[in-house]
This record gives sequence, C-alpha cells and structure tokens, in this order.
Amino acid sequence: MTKHNQGGKGLGVRKFTSHEELAAYVASSEFEEPQDGITLIQEYIQAAEPFITRVEIVGGEFIYAVKADTARGGFQLCPADACAIDPITRELIMPPGATIAPVAGQQLFSLREDFDHSIIEKYLEFARRTGLEVCGIEFIEAEDGRVLTYDVNTNTNYNAVVEAEAPRSAPRALARYLKKLAA
Repeated sequence: MTKHNQGGKGLGVRKFTSHEELAAYVASSEFEEPQDGITLIQEYIQAAEPFITRVEIVGGEFIYAVKADTARGGFQLCPADACAIDPITRELIMPPGATIAPVAGQQLFSLREDFDHSIIEKYLEFARRTGLEVCGIEFIEAEDGRVLTYDVNTNTNYNAVVEAEAPRSAPRALARYLKKLAA
C-alpha cells in the first residue's frame, strides 16, 4: 500500500497486489507526488473482522476507542462528520478500498464499548514518551491475532455518533485540558 506522508482522511492511499503494479503506478501520470516528496509504503494487513480501532488520548488519558468500518469506509477513515460528504455534490463518498458502498443512515464509526485492552497502556506510555498531548492512534487486529499499530494522528477529529454513545466527551476533555494548560 502507498500513502502520502501527510494527514488527509486517507486520501492518496492505494493498494497494490504486485511490485509490477506499484512500479507501473509510480511511472504513470496518475502518481501523486506528495508535498514533502515522501511516499510511505505499508504492508496490507487482512483484518480478522472488517474494522480498525482508533484510540483517543487527551492530556495523557485514554478517553475512548472508536470502531471504524473498513468494508464501507475503505481507507478513508477520517471520523469527522464532514469527511463523509462530498463538499460539492453533498453526497456520500465511495471511498477507495471500500467493498460495500456507504449508505445514508449507516454509520462508519461507532464506540467500541467497554474497550479494555493492554494496548491502551502502551499507547499512553508512547504518548508520554514522545510528548503527544492529544492524539488518535489506530490499529488493526489481523487474522493471525496480531494487533498492529499503523497510524499516529497528532491531531484529532471527533465524531458526533460516537460522542452521543461515549461515557466521556472527547471535545469536552480537550477543552478542559486546554483550559488547564492556559491556567
């Protein structure tokens, strides 16, 4: 898989099934040169179930985990409500990599209720060690049982559906944390 070395709701992520296919893409006019000239290469991991998890951290605290449906969301898994709608046509977008088209009223994101996994402590320690105060860290649970972290977002976007289900509000936690920093 190729991925731009920048944020952007999964835009530019492409899956290839061979080295030849990747080489042909890079040599073609379709290849999008990233702003910094870096294209990341990642192994495609087959998930045990068609979703990824995003762990939200604010001020060194685990807030909640978000489940993102990869069957309908493909690689464009920005949780912000605005990311799901084409700004010009105002229609739901069929993201690259999606195997099932998004349907109005069916949410791509949901709260992973009662999420209590040892990965949380590892992410909190990573955030402390690297000085990340607000972040969303994404992982996939592979068919072979491995838990693989593949993305660290050093900013975050919250989702209204998840917020409605969550026991704690991430935007409220962020506001409190920023207020504390300002004091």
